[in-house]
Amino acid sequence: NAIELVHGDAIEWMQDTAADPNGKTFDIIFIDADKDNYLAYYELAMGDRGFRPLLAENGVVLADNTLSALVYDDDDSRRTALHLFNQHVKNDTRVEQAVMTVRE
Repeated sequence: NAIELVHGDAIEWMQDTAADPNGKTFDIIFIDADKDNYLAYYELAMGDRGFRPLLAENGVVLADNTLSALVYDDDDSRRTALHLFNQHVKNDTRVEQAVMTVRE
């Protein structure tokens, strides 16, 4: 029941943690990192990619800035990554989704 702040490569840390069969799970996973890897962070949280879930049963994944202005910038490479992330979560039958639009 504590907040754990981790410094380092997020994907590597998530993979290492998920590879431990006796490792902990998290009630809340907050994704606020490089937009190109949002889908990878999400799937590691959910237990895909050959790893056990990091998200506890009935846990919550929060993803920051998935509807940010760059989504509409055709020249920004993150546009496609965020669009794919949003579509993936929208179509994911494992979860219920809610989009909360709050100003930046």
